[in-house]
Amino acid sequence: MGLKWPNDLLTSTHHKWGGVLAHTASSNQLIIGVGVNLSSENFDEKDFNFTPGHLILDEKILTQSYQKDLPLQFFNYLRGHRLSTKDVIKHWNNLCVHIGSDVQVNESFEKCLKGVFVGINSFGQGLIKSKRGIIKINTGSLSF
Repeated sequence: MGLKWPNDLLTSTHHKWGGVLAHTASSNQLIIGVGVNLSSENFDEKDFNFTPGHLILDEKILTQSYQKDLPLQFFNYLRGHRLSTKDVIKHWNNLCVHIGSDVQVNESFEKCLKGVFVGINSFGQGLIKSKRGIIKINTGSLSF
């Protein structure tokens, strides 16, 4: 599995198979949504190289009788595998498919930033090394 900033989940061959969205509902409540592409013409099982201990969605879990329990199973999995902020950044950067690569981030029609993607910070901002130094980006469409 690989990650593409800001929120894409990629196979080992860089095909998008899902995405994650997080929204702060209040000062003590975070809503997280995970979207998974369940079918794709480009799907190939060997693109996925999950290691033991990862949550794997199989046909049994995806049947209608299990769909109502999936959010609770996912929540319990996340609760049991919490990481420190430092570890989250380390793991995210290790899985990032474009770290150290030349990237272009289009933040709007007028604003485009080019540089080398160097990772994320504790706020999830993308860090781009440009001629002006390290630039923190909050949103945008990234290509590499």
